[in-house]
Amino acid sequence: MHRRVPGPSVAACLALVTTVVAFAAACALTPFTSAARAASDGDVAAAVEHAVDWYRQRQHADGSFGVNSGLDPAWALLGIAGAGLHPADLRPGGDPLATSAQEAQLKIWTIADPADWWAFSTEQATDWERAILQAHASGLQPTRLSSQRNLLAGLAAYYVDGWFSSKSSVFNHTIFGLLALSALDLPAPLLERTARVLDANQHDDGGWTSYPSPDPVTQARASDIDSTGAALGALCAAGRPASDPAVADGIAFLRARRAPSGAIGNVNSTSWALDGLGQCGVRRGAAAWTAADETTVDWLLAQQSTDGADSGAWLVNGSANEYATADALRAVGAAAFVVDPPARAVAGDPQVRPAPAVADGTVVPVALVIDSGRGMPRLCATDAPVGATVATVLAAAREASRPAACVTELVVDGGLVTGIDGARGGGWQVRLDGGAEQPAGPQPVGFGQTVALRLEQPDPVAFDADRLAFGTQPLGLLSAARRLTLRNAAATPVTVRTLRLSGAHGDDFTLVGDDCHGETLAPDAGCTVGVRFAPAALGARSGLLSAAVSGSDSAPTVVLTGEGRALPAGPPGALGAAGGDGAAGEAGPAGAAGAA
Repeated sequence: MHRRVPGPSVAACLALVTTVVAFAAACALTPFTSAARAASDGDVAAAVEHAVDWYRQRQHADGSFGVNSGLDPAWALLGIAGAGLHPADLRPGGDPLATSAQEAQLKIWTIADPADWWAFSTEQATDWERAILQAHASGLQPTRLSSQRNLLAGLAAYYVDGWFSSKSSVFNHTIFGLLALSALDLPAPLLERTARVLDANQHDDGGWTSYPSPDPVTQARASDIDSTGAALGALCAAGRPASDPAVADGIAFLRARRAPSGAIGNVNSTSWALDGLGQCGVRRGAAAWTAADETTVDWLLAQQSTDGADSGAWLVNGSANEYATADALRAVGAAAFVVDPPARAVAGDPQVRPAPAVADGTVVPVALVIDSGRGMPRLCATDAPVGATVATVLAAAREASRPAACVTELVVDGGLVTGIDGARGGGWQVRLDGGAEQPAGPQPVGFGQTVALRLEQPDPVAFDADRLAFGTQPLGLLSAARRLTLRNAAATPVTVRTLRLSGAHGDDFTLVGDDCHGETLAPDAGCTVGVRFAPAALGARSGLLSAAVSGSDSAPTVVLTGEGRALPAGPPGALGAAGGDGAAGEAGPAGAAGAA
């Protein structure tokens, strides 16, 4: 079960920016001052109430908090929900007939063009991640906002081998991707795969940064407070206990960054640190909470304005700041990133808004989780009619999916799914939105249901990856070789008869350094093969690498993906010297005589 605590989701800046420079500019430092005394529970409750009142005054007439301008004003809803006020009960001027904050955000998220709620000029994974976290805390169903808006299906387009967006440039997208997944009812192995990505990118000092850190050089660099708070919260929201080594090291990192005043950085950073600690159970009143931790709360309350028009707001450089207030309100009101919506003001009002009615046969986005039973589940999405069977939805994913090549081969026998991308075993099982597992195939998929497939008793002979993504590659140029290991986990030896490339664009891939062909593998032994990619055309390309193995009923298979792009144009050359004058041409014929 995913660990959820009363408190809202993510904070303002890091999930929305992709560089440390942009983050530093967006979240200016607040001078550190020490709290005059230790805060009581009553002091904390009063601070929360005053912050909510300050935000009430800023609600627009349409019920929203305004449009995005690089930082999403809807982050305020997370702090407000963590304070115990349901966004469905938050209406301009307290007018019971006015549009609520919940309704306003639902309208924003379901407009035809999602570009209107992107944070920047181009869509990012964090746009979908923010919306999932905000929608969940606001009492909306993220997979059922409208017939065309399934937030998980939108986020699925960015999923790559447990990462979100990029393995080379940004890491906060993956951190917040895990937070978003944790807010939904999804199989634990899917969350754990991304949690392992966080493990692999943890720095030597116990923290994380907003950029990937997969090697010893980057892991030796100093971590930052904000990324560490978010990553810590993501691991615990996904089910890791406080005793987990990565979690314990992250907690120690944040505590080591506490100044004598109690601050852990500026207002935003201190808030994110408290959220990460709180998500892992280190919160006021818990056994793990210490007197030193309490000084951080004291310091944060001391930064709140207590008089004038901005009473209740948190200050940055002496001025009220909406994003700092959203962060701090969440930290003192709930101290968490992923939370359930609060109770309604009127008992009996729906805590979770009912999904809209969508007729059978309407084509809608569908999110899928496909787990071949080897610890490498994947997330993807397709479009299929409401009420279509699981087998039909998989067939739709074979034809078109986000990301591409979600399903490349599908075997259905007697209405039951028996093979996906060469993976066979004891049978494919399906679970629809937390229901009981059943043999996959004939089940109708309802509106907004997530299709979670799992292979029972997978074949013991398999590659160490079920997918190999090469990214973008110039047309006609060979990529660097990527190596795969074929391992025999069976109790008896097997022989690798052949390796074969096939699929829609199998000719775009080449085998190199094949140590497997003809090799007999003893139990627990393996062999390796390299693959290179040279796209023959622009756009998404895919293929299959399969092995024919004696003594095995199935063919171990790896899905190969990549994208062809045009060769980059070189810079223009220098202008050449002017040419010499050419030879004089021959005299032309005499023209006709003119009229008298």
